[in-house]
Amino acid sequence: MTIRPSPAPAPIEPVISRMKLSATPWAAVQRAEAQAAADAVALAGAASDRQGAAEVAEANDTELVRYDVDGDEVLVTVARAGVTARARARWVPAPIP
Repeated sequence: MTIRPSPAPAPIEPVISRMKLSATPWAAVQRAEAQAAADAVALAGAASDRQGAAEVAEANDTELVRYDVDGDEVLVTVARAGVTARARARWVPAPIP
């Protein structure tokens, strides 16, 4: 009986290299990041002023596109990585007991 070596196995490729990644998950991430930044910018604007909102926008690599005050609410529009998001916030300080 002759023992022959088995043929060399085919190289194993990582599964990820053969997958075609859709742009949809990345777009969802970009929208979520833009919305999170808009929320933070609106809260900063409500807690201080436009300058505070602009500083938070800059810290989040976000452009403050629009800043409006409507009564005690602040409405902002920001742009981040080509995605636009809007948020509103209201600052209602709680009384110290």
